[in-house]
Amino acid sequence: GINSTGSVLHMRAYKSTNGGASWTFDNTFSGSQSSTDKELIWADHSPTSPFQDNIYACWHNGTPQYFNRRTGPSGAWQTPLQISGAETSGTAIGCDVKTNSAGDVFVFWPATGNRRIIVDKSTNGGVSFGTPVVITTTFGSFDIGVPAFNSRRMLIYTTSGAYKNGTTDMVYTAWNDLSGDSGCTTASSEPGSNTSSTCKTRIWFSRSSNGGATWSTPVKINNQSSLNDQFNPGLVVDDTTGRISIIYY
Repeated sequence: GINSTGSVLHMRAYKSTNGGASWTFDNTFSGSQSSTDKELIWADHSPTSPFQDNIYACWHNGTPQYFNRRTGPSGAWQTPLQISGAETSGTAIGCDVKTNSAGDVFVFWPATGNRRIIVDKSTNGGVSFGTPVVITTTFGSFDIGVPAFNSRRMLIYTTSGAYKNGTTDMVYTAWNDLSGDSGCTTASSEPGSNTSSTCKTRIWFSRSSNGGATWSTPVKINNQSSLNDQFNPGLVVDDTTGRISIIYY
């Protein structure tokens, strides 16, 4: 919700119980915050999760990363919880929130100041979170100008997923960034409107095989040799097979 002058921004939830035919106001789940932006929402839909049907939301208010939870269909939204801290400098903008079959909650976000991709995990349905884990450091910060997206610019954001089955405890995340090749490692090297620039953007991916505690060295999923840019990724994990898919422009 945004006021007429664009100076007050709230996070609001609406609910439908008839398949989207009609909607009713549920809650301003950001509380009294007034600089909220870039929200993502997720429902724990796993039948094996002790927190099945909880709804989770992440967003940033000014610079910090915030989180809130709705405790099932008959429950209510709780108090917003700041989950970013000293590990994050600049703005925590571009979050994602996902769960696995055990109900573990993972919130991912980039940090624009120290150029990090960060994740934090909750094992009690979002009541509290552990210590944030730094996945990697990005080349760019916040946004990157590319020929196909140079006015509004492509935002560096996270798209993620989690899969747990027995001893398998995988967590995944992807994001867009500069290619990291020679001459393409800093914000000053971004291509902007230059279609002849050899500096390109690519989709990067990292995974954790121990429930988000440690992460693999990031890789580019499709490093084409041609002069093109990749941005706006989306990642999804199949709940049954654990198979991962990533799409992007």
